[in-house]
Amino acid sequence: MISLLTDFLDSAMLSNVLDNLVSIFTIIGVVIAVITVKIANDNLKAVINQLKEMKLQRTHSQEPDIFVESMNLMIDYNDQDILFLAPWYYDHEEYDKGNLLPISITNIGNGVAKYVSISVNFERDFLYQLVEFDHDKVFNLRALETDYGLELFQYEYGEKYFKKSMHNYDIDNTYFHSFNYIKPQETVTFKLNENIMNIMSLGLYLTCNLYNKDKEFFPRFKIKLSYYDSFNNKYSKDIDVYIGTNNVQHNLETKKFSVNFELNGLNRLPVKEFTEA
Repeated sequence: MISLLTDFLDSAMLSNVLDNLVSIFTIIGVVIAVITVKIANDNLKAVINQLKEMKLQRTHSQEPDIFVESMNLMIDYNDQDILFLAPWYYDHEEYDKGNLLPISITNIGNGVAKYVSISVNFERDFLYQLVEFDHDKVFNLRALETDYGLELFQYEYGEKYFKKSMHNYDIDNTYFHSFNYIKPQETVTFKLNENIMNIMSLGLYLTCNLYNKDKEFFPRFKIKLSYYDSFNNKYSKDIDVYIGTNNVQHNLETKKFSVNFELNGLNRLPVKEFTEA
């Protein structure tokens, strides 16, 4: 009887020990599984981050970057019946409404720029500043709103009955140009619109005339660029193209003059929109 009881107790203790061992090994197995999953997850994240880094490095190595080239120009207001129609000169070539000035843009990046879109316009604030700057009414500048909702910038010059010219410019007007692609280190050109040239000419005149020498004012227009790289990431940038003046030669009798000036692009870093892998 005692022997049976002892065998029973030994069997029960052995069963408990086995149960405990199973529980311990189960817990250890769960811990190992969790650790394995964590390590695998960390490795996966590391691989993903590495792939993203490789993609960024590849993208950066193929980034296009488009700049507007500066130009040294001259304009002669002497003997001009209509001042804002005075021709521009670059490298001994004359530019006017019959031969519009080419603006050069260069891709200085390492990759091709695809689907290049260019818009050219005057900012509203600049045109209103011009109106205020013409306090002597040289060009009788004014901004007005039509019955059709258009806001117009008006300018005129010349004798009332002899070679007088007046123009209306839609303040919201924008000129568009496009290129399928621009290869690295390639330079392409587009023509500056006649209205842009005319308003820049009158702005330069007002900036340089004797009555406004004490005021700081830079005739300017805006170029907006958008383009894509080889990986279809989008880039966009705003460039202010402005006139810096020098070597002004005044004619005190006619109050007209010629001036050498530089057309500069204030090139900024592009805004990038990366596509998801």
